[in-house]
Amino acid sequence: MNFLYALNIKTSPGLLKGNYMPQPTLQEIFEEVKTYIGRSIQVFRIAKRRTREELGQSLKSEGIRLDIESIEEDQANISFVQLKKICMVLNLKIKVVLKCAKNIMENDGRPESELREELLEEINYEIWRRQQEG
Repeated sequence: MNFLYALNIKTSPGLLKGNYMPQPTLQEIFEEVKTYIGRSIQVFRIAKRRTREELGQSLKSEGIRLDIESIEEDQANISFVQLKKICMVLNLKIKVVLKCAKNIMENDGRPESELREELLEEINYEIWRRQQEG
């Protein structure tokens, strides 16, 4: 097993059972969800209570000029390096932003009523779970 770490090969736990399943790199995931990155950035910018202007100014101080509005509206693409800088400024892990983008991609096009119903089920389950604990 040590030789895999030395080669820096990313594999799933199934490797121990003889199954080799390479895990995608962050760059590969980025390429897969690239068109949803802007919306993911918007989610976290709002969660961090930052305006587009504040984020733009913070990036500008890091030497990066980006039109945050165009990115969030999916009118402009960003590079993986630019995403890393945005994550640094917002104090986020890139994996979290990519996971959010993947979730947005998977739910894109689903009827709003279906999404609402799923959300209500999750809320009701969480309420039930907390009642069972306390």
